[in-house]
Amino acid sequence: MGAKSAKGTGAKDTGAKGAKGGSSSNVGGENTVDSAHELLQAVAQEIFSSKKCVIVTGAGISASAGIPTFRDKDGFFQTIKKKYQGLHLGTTDIMDYTQCYPNRVNQSVPHKMTILHHNVMMDLKALARTKSPTPFHWFIDFLDSKGILLRHYDQNIDGLIEKLQVFLSFDKVFYKVVQCHGTLTCLQCRKCRSITFDPPKEKEDVLRSGELPTCDEKECSRRSSRLNATLREIGFARLRINVALYRESADHFLGDNAGDVAKNDLREKPDLLLVVGTSLNMEAAGTIKLVSDFCRQNTLKGRGRKRIFLNPEAPPSNISSLFDVWVCGRADDFIERLRRMAPDGNNAFILFFIQY
Repeated sequence: MGAKSAKGTGAKDTGAKGAKGGSSSNVGGENTVDSAHELLQAVAQEIFSSKKCVIVTGAGISASAGIPTFRDKDGFFQTIKKKYQGLHLGTTDIMDYTQCYPNRVNQSVPHKMTILHHNVMMDLKALARTKSPTPFHWFIDFLDSKGILLRHYDQNIDGLIEKLQVFLSFDKVFYKVVQCHGTLTCLQCRKCRSITFDPPKEKEDVLRSGELPTCDEKECSRRSSRLNATLREIGFARLRINVALYRESADHFLGDNAGDVAKNDLREKPDLLLVVGTSLNMEAAGTIKLVSDFCRQNTLKGRGRKRIFLNPEAPPSNISSLFDVWVCGRADDFIERLRRMAPDGNNAFILFFIQY
């Protein structure tokens, strides 16, 4: 279907060409609103009236904190390629399992890509430690505090959301925040799947050397000492950075968890979907499926502007028709626009926007 576009920080009915500078559009539906401002007001009203909101976020919500996005021309992947030109890295090699852990079982010394991957991840973790959550992070936290947030599916690995109360929020079954791709702030044993939070410097030093620190769980430690002649067994009883990589096993623990939570949330019948700061590129197949499943939910489909895509770039053409609105802009700019539209009678939203 056709869609109108508008200049300025606003909104577009999606299906049309994107507008620059933070306008929004209706993706895939008939446009019944004449101006971007009015369309934004309609989007804002959906947010202000939501009772069960699902939010899916990408690197765009952390950019204003000083955390590089992955795919921008000056982003993480391009920076690594330029810094290590002599290695002739492919664009995503630094996050590719087959590149970072080649022939792990049969190797007696760490591979150079393993060393590089570990050091780059530890450097990114050190950077994220110095950064603070952005206004959009705080907005997610606010929605949870008011009982509006059903779930936050976070693709980011920077751990910024972990600095807010929402990270500890829990419903009857699952935590409110699902870290779809893991987090740099902890390590995971690939054998017993136990998590080591805030690992000590000694374990980080082992990682920087290209090795994998040992798992401290008793059963894992005993098995490793018994089978120390088998490198495969030792490898699986050691800790790895808790981040999902490209071309990793399809049964990755993190991906399974996100799928289980999504099935539960679909049964809860969410009334709003916000997809923010992510390009939804084809390599994020798991996230695309998750978003597609929510977009096809009966409580969202064909019921106004309840499926909202917020990003400077338009959603991919193969899934753009799933969204009602494309808000073309940055996450924090959108929060500023919402601040100006907070309804007079909604004291909770007004107090939030006074603070931020």
